[in-house]
Amino acid sequence: MTKEQEAAEKQVQFDGGAKRCDRKAPHFLVPIELLEAVGWTRFEGDAKYAPGNWMLGDKEFFVDCLSHAIQHLFEFPWDETEDHLGHAACNIAFMLWALKRGKVSRDDFRNVARIVKAQK
Repeated sequence: MTKEQEAAEKQVQFDGGAKRCDRKAPHFLVPIELLEAVGWTRFEGDAKYAPGNWMLGDKEFFVDCLSHAIQHLFEFPWDETEDHLGHAACNIAFMLWALKRGKVSRDDFRNVARIVKAQK
């Protein structure tokens, strides 16, 4: 059972007596800088490729997001011409989105890791 499913089944009682059964993630805890970085990166991507283009990706696309995220993390200290942390975060967001919708699985990422390990 996922965390979301567990949360939906648990009933929460708030101060004052109000009850609710599907507690949402505490989005207010996410730093605004992260939201802004991903938002601007998405804005650039929508202008460059087409709005929502990334959602058309297949399994290979979403597995490739891991490589893109890692590459942006490597480039961050040395290249100040683009927001590499925003791009890395955006690629990770794409992966999370695809995992939640079953477009890609952890096994798909493990298979890539096994190939890389075997090449060493």
